[in-house]
Amino acid sequence: MCAAGSNVHSQLTGKHMHLSNQPREFLSLRNNWQAEANQRGRTSESKFDDVMSQIFAAEGFDYYVLHRKVRHLKRLYGPHNRWGVVPDSAVENTRTKRTVFVEVKRQRARGNAHERACKFFAPGLVTKAREIGNIRPEHYPFFWIFTNGMAEDEKYRSAISFWFNSPKSKNHYLLWNKTPLQLLDFFQNSMRPVLD
Repeated sequence: MCAAGSNVHSQLTGKHMHLSNQPREFLSLRNNWQAEANQRGRTSESKFDDVMSQIFAAEGFDYYVLHRKVRHLKRLYGPHNRWGVVPDSAVENTRTKRTVFVEVKRQRARGNAHERACKFFAPGLVTKAREIGNIRPEHYPFFWIFTNGMAEDEKYRSAISFWFNSPKSKNHYLLWNKTPLQLLDFFQNSMRPVLD
């Protein structure tokens, strides 16, 4: 239980209460950190989408299309399942009909967003994403963009560099400082070989 919630409960009841035993009405007194974190995440996703769109326009890449929130694509658990994984963005090459999926993770230098990003290593998701995206077997269909504290803090940089450095997903992640040039370089050297 957060200290503030514990203090409120102690003042109201004269007893200290552990979070797991906390009644529903006391849970509402806690700060809703998820709402704030979700809003910050959406801001980073929008920044990625905006910069990629600008790169495509500036470089004359009119045959690359950015799809925001790829819900219009089949969910990655399969077409007959109402649950699934919906990546933040997808980049499609309309000439080759290949699509890669992008997950943007942003957080301060604390939390586990990088751990949650590991779901995209699940064999079933990889197989389905290759099928949907028309991605060749020798390529990996997912890319990760890590920003803010997790791209700056040495603890996260070290973990991400180690975890996401497998033979097939090497060069599929970016510790992005939000500069367009860094994202252009990542697109040219990492995404384009999979899409072309």
